[in-house]
Amino acid sequence: MVGLVRRCDLLGRVRLLDLHTQAETVFQRAPQLDRETLLQAVHLISLEGDVRTGFGAVRRLAWIVPLLWPALPALYTPGSSLAGPGVQVWVSRNRHRILACGPGDTCATRTSQSP
Repeated sequence: MVGLVRRCDLLGRVRLLDLHTQAETVFQRAPQLDRETLLQAVHLISLEGDVRTGFGAVRRLAWIVPLLWPALPALYTPGSSLAGPGVQVWVSRNRHRILACGPGDTCATRTSQSP
């Protein structure tokens, strides 16, 4: 997801923070959150300090980044508010099996790597 946001955010509207390398900045922005909570799901913290988590963060991100606007209909399709959070939780829990992540949060699907 990080790579997708980086490629699509041509206007520089999103600042991606890596909890592993930028923890101090993350906790300055959202002191109410702890490390374990942040590791459970994607979080979006607005400039005003509003925190969105999981599927809500994904939806809000799609509104912020114009190149993600084509995803909005799928994110708001009837039933997506029921299925979306479960899918997002599953992806968050299994991201290390689904993705092979390297330094700087650059990830590639495991299927694209040699065994």
